[in-house]
Amino acid sequence: MMRLTIPVLALLACAATAHAQSDPSPYDPPPMRVGPATVTGFVQAGALKVTGDDFDEAPDTFRLRRARIGLRGDFAPKLGWALSAELAGSPHVRDAFMTVRFAEQFQVRVGQFYPEYSLERLTSSSRLELIDRTRLTEALSYERNPGVMV
Repeated sequence: MMRLTIPVLALLACAATAHAQSDPSPYDPPPMRVGPATVTGFVQAGALKVTGDDFDEAPDTFRLRRARIGLRGDFAPKLGWALSAELAGSPHVRDAFMTVRFAEQFQVRVGQFYPEYSLERLTSSSRLELIDRTRLTEALSYERNPGVMV
């Protein structure tokens, strides 16, 4: 019974942590609006300074892990749009889609986006406790692809 209890408790703890991470922080700045659009973005960087290395084998490094910027807004009350880009490494478009909201429970999204199937995948990387997602999520997840989602 002990073998089953530990994985179940670990799964519940991960689910509770993921839910807590998606809650807005009271320290987040208010959204920046430019006309009808909302501008979002963040940077995750790391640096390594090596001291006391007599052989000079480990150089100092600086790494820009993520640098993202995005825009989102509404053309009409039931028609929204979003566009986001990754600027670190080789710059590319991450999301570019439109959403038609027929009702709260029925929406159609067209464009390039993540399919919504995993809470960890839907949690922004700026809200994760660690800088990367788990290996299991990375192995089992879909990438951003063009398509239609209902």
